[in-house]
Amino acid sequence: PARRLDAQRQALRRLGGPLLLSFANQGLSSGSNFLLGVYLARTMTLGQFGVYGACYALCMLYVGVGNALVLTQMNVTLPGCAPAARAPYAARMLCAVLLLGALMLLLAGA
Repeated sequence: PARRLDAQRQALRRLGGPLLLSFANQGLSSGSNFLLGVYLARTMTLGQFGVYGACYALCMLYVGVGNALVLTQMNVTLPGCAPAARAPYAARMLCAVLLLGALMLLLAGA
């Protein structure tokens, strides 16, 4: 038990730097998005801020759908592909992302 506890502590120390960097990155990203939202809410009219909110929601929808349909599939499937099949598979995934982006642009313009 003592050796296992020491091994766990050492593993936690090794992860400390990357884990702290990840938390700092998330905090900076969330904080800047919050401050931007406050700034825009104070400087824009209600209608302008509504348009911003709708556009931001569409962007988040695109990111979510893209992650679910393309990127997660790629992260799961690509490691199991033979090395020679990886480039063609990645090219197909790129085409899927581009098609999804074009579809979202068409929907946004409608």
